[in-house]
Amino acid sequence: MSELQTSNPKPVHEQFGHAISSVVGDRRLLVPLWVMAAVATIFFFREAKPFLAPVIGSAVLAIALSPITRFLERSVGLSRGFAALISLVLAAGVVASVLWILIPAADNWQDRLGELTEQAERKLFPISSTIDEVKKATEKVGEAANLADGDQPKIVVDTDGSYLSQVLGGAPFVVIQILTTAIVSFFFLRERRWLLRSGIAFFATYRERYRMAQIAREIRRSVGSYFLIQITISAGVGLVTALSFYAIGMPAPATWGGAIAVANFVPFIGPFLIAALSFVGGLVTFDTLQMCLIPPAIVFAVNAVEENVVIPMVMSSRFYTSPVVIILAVLFGAWMWGTIGGVLAVPTAVIVLSALRRWRETEEMLEDEAIAEEVDD
Repeated sequence: MSELQTSNPKPVHEQFGHAISSVVGDRRLLVPLWVMAAVATIFFFREAKPFLAPVIGSAVLAIALSPITRFLERSVGLSRGFAALISLVLAAGVVASVLWILIPAADNWQDRLGELTEQAERKLFPISSTIDEVKKATEKVGEAANLADGDQPKIVVDTDGSYLSQVLGGAPFVVIQILTTAIVSFFFLRERRWLLRSGIAFFATYRERYRMAQIAREIRRSVGSYFLIQITISAGVGLVTALSFYAIGMPAPATWGGAIAVANFVPFIGPFLIAALSFVGGLVTFDTLQMCLIPPAIVFAVNAVEENVVIPMVMSSRFYTSPVVIILAVLFGAWMWGTIGGVLAVPTAVIVLSALRRWRETEEMLEDEAIAEEVDD
């Protein structure tokens, strides 16, 4: 047997830990060193947002689209590049359709901002009869602070320009980010097999290569299925919400359905924001405060059925993620990268948890095989 075959290199994580221990000397310093490394990594990701956000977004998008790309390659017979391109075009079509529904509605809301605010204040007046007293108290506080009339702060609401024009105002940077994400996603999809083989070849031992292959297969299968199921559920939630809003006479029910379908990808927080917005929409639509509470009640009811009935029934235990993990992931992602971080937080958490779960399963399986080999010997 050759020297290469008889060698038994240690796993990468053991080699790394041994190297750190030999440098540090005192193992008691390992914990603070790991904490410092974690903090440094967090702030690195925070500062590297312009580069890492499109790259991580591309990786998540490629994982989500990989089942479609694989189907086009195997069942339709398309080449890798053309299958990846078709998958991205389909995803772009879905995003464009959602924006086509949502942006005109947001533009209309901004144009009617003054009118909507006035109607909302008039509807809320019966339960806020102390507004005048609050205003008077505020004026007295201002006088006590010896503020001159010309020095008092003024609130200016700029209603010039539509929401669409404001979005297009930042078009250069947005277009660059979108193009970067699309291009990187295309190459991730087209070269996914080469990337997988290269990543597995990095590890020295058979155990680690086998484990990484299993993790990659788990991410490809489970996470891809998770995204497909989540898209289907979100579309169903949007459809039910749209039909319910249409039944009670809420304007633009299709827009509300599209909004809740998109917001549903950020669990708990997204539906809560839509419920708050639907309450404002109810204030400017209905005559009584009781009717104004129906739209948010519908949003909460649909979300409750989704979380407690549909998801446990449709998704297997392999897809289950604790609500606490989801909320913390969304808050952490939003703190690091803002809106894009909150959107990427949930799929990233699902990918990480799937990888960790498969790592543990393969570790137990490999230990059982090692014990069996010892018994046979």
